[in-house]
Amino acid sequence: MTKQTRRKFTPEFKAKVALEAAKDQLTLAQLSQKFEVNAVTISKWKSEFLANLSATFYNVKETENSEPEVPVEKLYAQIGKLKVELDFLKKVQRNWGYPRANGSRQTKTKSTVFAETMRIAVHSTQFVVLCANT
Repeated sequence: MTKQTRRKFTPEFKAKVALEAAKDQLTLAQLSQKFEVNAVTISKWKSEFLANLSATFYNVKETENSEPEVPVEKLYAQIGKLKVELDFLKKVQRNWGYPRANGSRQTKTKSTVFAETMRIAVHSTQFVVLCANT
């Protein structure tokens, strides 16, 4: 005994059967014999077909233009800014003496850490301005 796999119907075939059912020229039993599909399935396809019939007349251009287009250059500038901020925060984290990957701690005075943080911030700001201008 071989196991039968479930039949899969293409959307074109479903539309064809649903259109025939919507015409009401043949009964569901006759359509079932003609297309070799269960009558309940044909009934479901017909109801889906009739429910979604109005979607055919929607203007595709209106739905596509509903989302504003963001320029690629602006996105690249934002990526650059976020990378600079991430690098800045990683350096600040290291400067404040948080544990490193090897478990050792870095100890510095607060004035040294503040001076290094300000130097990094100025450098990062200059880089962001440079990226935004390109």
